[in-house]
Amino acid sequence: MKLSVHEIDIQKDFEAVKAVFLLAFTGEPWNDEWSEEMINFYLDDLLQAKNSLSYGLYKDDELVGIALGRLMHFYSGNQFRIDEFCVSPKEQGHGLGTTFMELLTDAVKKKDIKYLLLDTNKTYPAYNFYLKNDFQEIKDLVSLYKIISE
Repeated sequence: MKLSVHEIDIQKDFEAVKAVFLLAFTGEPWNDEWSEEMINFYLDDLLQAKNSLSYGLYKDDELVGIALGRLMHFYSGNQFRIDEFCVSPKEQGHGLGTTFMELLTDAVKKKDIKYLLLDTNKTYPAYNFYLKNDFQEIKDLVSLYKIISE
C-alpha cells in the first residue's frame, strides 16, 4: 500500500473529492442531506476560493481522504484553516486519519504554514481524533451563529 498526500487538482479530482465527502458526511454521525446542486456549490466555494488550499490522501493513487480549506495570513504566521477533513468511511479505523494528518502537516510546513486551525463539534468522534493528533482547544474562543431565515 502506497500512501501520498498532495494538493488536490480541482479539474482532475472534483468528482473524487465529492464522492469521498458524501461518503463521509451523509452517514453517521453527521447524516447530512446534500442535493446535487448544493454539494457542487459548496465544493466549488471551498476549492475555487482565492486562497483555497486543499489536500488529498491517496492510497495507491485512489483518493481516500480530503482536507479542504484555505491559506490565511495572520500576524503570527500563515495558517491552514481546515473547513473539511475526512477519510472515506471504508478506510476509517486503520490509522489512516492520523497518517493523513501527519503527512498533511509535513506538506503545509513546506509552504511556511505555522498553524493548522479547524472547528469541530465536541459531541462527535472527530473531537477526540483531533485531540489525539495534538490539536488544542482555544479556551476563550466560541463559535456563534445567527439564523436569519427559516
